[in-house]
Amino acid sequence: MGTAAYIAEQLSPDLIDNEACEGLVRRLETLPLPTGELFEYQEELLLKDLTRSTVLRAVYSNRQLEEVMVEFWTDHFNIDSSKGDCQWLKTADDRDVIRKHALGSFRDLVRASALSPAMLWYLDGRVNRKAQGDDKPNENFARELLELFTMGVDNGYDQNDIVLMSRAWTGWSVQIVD
Repeated sequence: MGTAAYIAEQLSPDLIDNEACEGLVRRLETLPLPTGELFEYQEELLLKDLTRSTVLRAVYSNRQLEEVMVEFWTDHFNIDSSKGDCQWLKTADDRDVIRKHALGSFRDLVRASALSPAMLWYLDGRVNRKAQGDDKPNENFARELLELFTMGVDNGYDQNDIVLMSRAWTGWSVQIVD
């Protein structure tokens, strides 16, 4: 096939026959479920299904570049599934955020991550409220967005930018509608 043709093929994963791999992944019952229904399952099963799907796709997928990029973005937009409702929301984040945007635009991926219930839960965005006049907004998401997800540490912003961004995110909440 040659290197150039291989790369061109990998950049168009929807054109690659991956039915054998997807047939194996379809056996994992929790992966395609709507987000709200994931809460009906034991968190251990959800984590096992997500882990098994990752291994199955790494071994059997013909869409190798896509799988490498899914792992890259999963690490970059890391969500610890052991924190609160992330146990149930991580499956949907993997499917609806990371996998959906793995080979797309970075802007769309950042936006999808910002809207992800799993990310909002993980970085405490769901409790970013200002009930009293002297309350300070939660800075977790703003700091991660600037330091880890986009600009990097010490790269042209300061604490005031983090505070202002935190204020902008105040009131952002999780609402799961299926």
